[in-house]
Amino acid sequence: MQEFRSTFCRDRSAIISWLPIFELSSDFTVGLSQTGYWVVVSNDNLFLIDNKQSYLFIMRVLEIPIEILNSKIIKCNDKDRSLEFPYYDLVKFTLQKSNSSYWIELALRWIPELKNAEKADLIVDLSEVLLNKKYPQQLRHRIQKQIKEIEILKD
Repeated sequence: MQEFRSTFCRDRSAIISWLPIFELSSDFTVGLSQTGYWVVVSNDNLFLIDNKQSYLFIMRVLEIPIEILNSKIIKCNDKDRSLEFPYYDLVKFTLQKSNSSYWIELALRWIPELKNAEKADLIVDLSEVLLNKKYPQQLRHRIQKQIKEIEILKD
């Protein structure tokens, strides 16, 4: 079993105790704080994922296929702790706030793994991206296909 680490969080001006869950690279670790918030530690800086804007710090997680991320999280579950990663919240944040086709493409890969109610809730966000001509036509076609698949699930 892994042990808690302590890292200074500049935003909070406090030392936060956290448990490493998985590494994306040697300088980017995702963990869980002792108080139950997800954290990102990058270059000795700790970022607490405790509000919608803080999802910006964890967007790199979208680069991992959701199945692999699930397996990493499941390995850390035990009788005292069952981890729930905010998949839906991260996808929604990305669709609403990212101006990058790259991140939106990655978020689209995660949508099929979400709960049906969560997928349905994303239709408005997907539609806004679909109507935005700044995104490549190929991306907008993928979004249109995703919306149709979600609407079939609702019926």
